[in-house]
Amino acid sequence: DENLEHARHLFTEALKEVNLTLGSFPVISLLYAQGSIRDQSALLIKQQWENAFQIQCRLEPLDWSLVFHKMKQGDFHISGM
Repeated sequence: DENLEHARHLFTEALKEVNLTLGSFPVISLLYAQGSIRDQSALLIKQQWENAFQIQCRLEPLDWSLVFHKMKQGDFHISGM
């Protein structure tokens, strides 16, 4: 798909700009408020990013109040509520 190839190209450029390689790229934590549709959405995002960019993602499903607290503290990579 043309959009996927473009996204991969942009990701590769971004890695170069911040002096990273796929090997040194950190595991991305996806913090989210757990729940059936949110669990499914988070898993889909994880799978798409891992397949598209060959990176590792870790899902962190938490109670809403813990997600909100971590977000207020800036203790996350990516978050969704």
